[in-house]
Amino acid sequence: MINTEAVDSMLEELDRCQEKISILEHNISWLKYAQAKNLTHTTNKVTEMLEYLLEQEKTAARFIHDLLAFEYEHLEVNPILKQLHI
Repeated sequence: MINTEAVDSMLEELDRCQEKISILEHNISWLKYAQAKNLTHTTNKVTEMLEYLLEQEKTAARFIHDLLAFEYEHLEVNPILKQLHI
């Protein structure tokens, strides 16, 4: 039997991960632009931190995807993962 509450919760969490990933990718792009303008030391540290957070969010999204795939073996969530650039 499929636990629809759990699936709905995982889908909501996956959506939150996608939003966080989008924000982190945007911030990393902005910081790389700032690095090109020679604001190096601070932007390097912030970029490293954001890239770490981005990887954590992608890992969380992959984990949620795996849980969803386990719950629904035929669930088509690959388009969601492609949107996340995972």
